[in-house]
Amino acid sequence: VVAGLEIGCHLYDFFYSDELRTWVPWMDTIPSYQVPTSAKYEEIVVPSTDSVRLIHVFQLLVRHNKNVLCSGPTGTGKSANINLWLLKQAPKHFQAITVNFSAQTHVNEVQDLIDSKLEKRRRGVFGPPVGKKMVLFIDDLNMPQKEFYGAQPPIELIRQWHDYGGWYNRKELRLLEIADVMWVSAMGPPGGGRTFITERLKRHYSLLASSVFQEQSIRQIFKTIVEHFFQPFDDSVKNQVSNLISGTIFIFDKALAELLPTPPKSHYLFNLRDIWKVFLGLCVLRAKTSNDSTVVVRCWCHEVQRVFGDRLISKEDLSWMKEQMDFAVTTIFKMGILDIFERERLIFGSFMSLETGMRHYAEITDLSAMKECIEEYLKDYNAVFCVPMPLVMFTDACEHCARICRILEQPSGHAL
Repeated sequence: VVAGLEIGCHLYDFFYSDELRTWVPWMDTIPSYQVPTSAKYEEIVVPSTDSVRLIHVFQLLVRHNKNVLCSGPTGTGKSANINLWLLKQAPKHFQAITVNFSAQTHVNEVQDLIDSKLEKRRRGVFGPPVGKKMVLFIDDLNMPQKEFYGAQPPIELIRQWHDYGGWYNRKELRLLEIADVMWVSAMGPPGGGRTFITERLKRHYSLLASSVFQEQSIRQIFKTIVEHFFQPFDDSVKNQVSNLISGTIFIFDKALAELLPTPPKSHYLFNLRDIWKVFLGLCVLRAKTSNDSTVVVRCWCHEVQRVFGDRLISKEDLSWMKEQMDFAVTTIFKMGILDIFERERLIFGSFMSLETGMRHYAEITDLSAMKECIEEYLKDYNAVFCVPMPLVMFTDACEHCARICRILEQPSGHAL
């Protein structure tokens, strides 16, 4: 038995301390994390064994002037952890610049953006301010579309810097040397719009793999976040935190295993961001309006329906989702199905109050009142704009409006 290690544990979950001359868990190498009092949900980054291990190796490479490429599945915190380190923990002489690539990223836009951050040092030589080291973080490196001949111009621009130390001025066609620059990139696995990047670029990077979080890490992350937001709630609600996490992981694992993508269901893709979105809806509840364990479990069912159920396109898949939720309610939460689904529809929203400052995300129990409220919004719209919308707000349309409102209220919310 090696000092500090237990039988059956994974060696990669431990760090060898030269000072203590023993193996210590990665989480013991950082201070205990507490969520800042005024932090917003989307700003919270809870460290885990996986993230601490990744960032330790990442910062070791960056401090020794190595270009780093971090690859891994969507939702594993690659961008969040790298940005957090560059902004708060990097050496003072590092100047971090973030560039987000997309399918429509044009090479000239990338070149102009980076050139705008550089200063002229002497004829033909550019770089960050003297004494600074520019760290260019390229997020979603493999997103740009390939051109007719198979190349990706934004990636070829980066490769040109690696091979020649700069790129050409497009007006004078003269090679510009760009000094004191280091490249850090993140990308997801090829597929779903992402492509394979050229080996001629990949060879210049030190590669780090970001793996899917272990279940223990997922539980620790969301337990920390939810307990912070549930502090004003009664003990009956706080006692449901572990069940909320277990239920979400259960639905997520089942969806990954059984709701597989096919040509007509190509959007059946699930990742850890879906778990994050479920708890985003739970953490906006207020103790004034939802301080009851039954209401919180109803909200959990509503968020699961919105995050996982709204993308299902067949009756078989929808009935499958209902079976999984019924199982979770009776087995994990130990509640009756009729106690949770006691009304015709399960809808949460914050638009029932016409006063903006008084809006709280809560269950909508009166469908007729919801319909009247939305009709009032429609009436106000038609009174302001010259082209009215003569819509009939039936119940399904009202529920759809509630779904859209929920998405637009979320940070960076978007819908297709």
